[in-house]
Amino acid sequence: MQTWRVDMCCSFFFFCFYSMVTPFLENLEILILHKMPKKQKSMISR
Repeated sequence: MQTWRVDMCCSFFFFCFYSMVTPFLENLEILILHKMPKKQKSMISR
């Protein structure tokens, strides 16, 4: 059994999943930050 193939498939899948989810999460974060008062903004922003 070739484990490196499984690793490649997993990493490829993870990369695709990550590239799909990241913009969504960023948009969600922006929405949340816009709705929050300014005091909480500074706590959440990295």
